[in-house]
Amino acid sequence: MHGIDEAKLRRLEKESERFTNDIEQKETENKLLREQIAAIKSQIEEGKKKYDEIAKGRKTITDQKLKMNEIMQRRKLSNCNESREKEIAELRKQLKQLRMKTFPRFNPV
Repeated sequence: MHGIDEAKLRRLEKESERFTNDIEQKETENKLLREQIAAIKSQIEEGKKKYDEIAKGRKTITDQKLKMNEIMQRRKLSNCNESREKEIAELRKQLKQLRMKTFPRFNPV
């Protein structure tokens, strides 16, 4: 019976040694995986930063386009206003000429 206990003890020691080796191997694998996770996280952060920069750039471009459209609309309205002012001035001039023909004023000298 003493021999069975020794055999069982050797078997358990071998299993223990194997488990210890497995544990060390898994710890090494875990360490590598943690490093890979850290590297992937940093790549994701860099990607987010680039995406944010691109998004800001697009927003800036969109804002610039909106401002440009507003400027163009104001310019069109300004041009339209100027042409109407010129037209009104011309019509007033013509009205004044017609009044002079219809109701001439005689200025005594």
